[in-house]
Amino acid sequence: MPSTNPHVLDNLTPFKKGDPRINRKGRPRNFDKLRKLVQSIGIEVVLDKQGRPLLVDGKTITRVQAILRQWASDPKHQRDFIEYGWGKVPQPLDMTSGGEKLDITLSWRTTENEDDERKPAPASSASS
Repeated sequence: MPSTNPHVLDNLTPFKKGDPRINRKGRPRNFDKLRKLVQSIGIEVVLDKQGRPLLVDGKTITRVQAILRQWASDPKHQRDFIEYGWGKVPQPLDMTSGGEKLDITLSWRTTENEDDERKPAPASSASS
């Protein structure tokens, strides 16, 4: 929603050489550091209360595996679990008007220098 404050335009100034608002290095690199930290913690082996590796089916599991196992059994996280594993659930998109086909009519005007011949729009290759 556009601002209705008349003084907003006073703050709009173009960049100048050495302007600290310019982000010449792209996105902040702090996120890359956080991602590496999360990934390094995620691959750690989970330990039980006695400090021994936690086993599932005779194999040690990582923190990420433990979290995903929790998600699989928690109704609040099951959709996330499925979407991480198999992608987002497709959302149907209805390109009709209440089940009826949409008719689109294109019309245009020509200038004095162009022909006034009307050319039909190319037929759509999509089938219903």
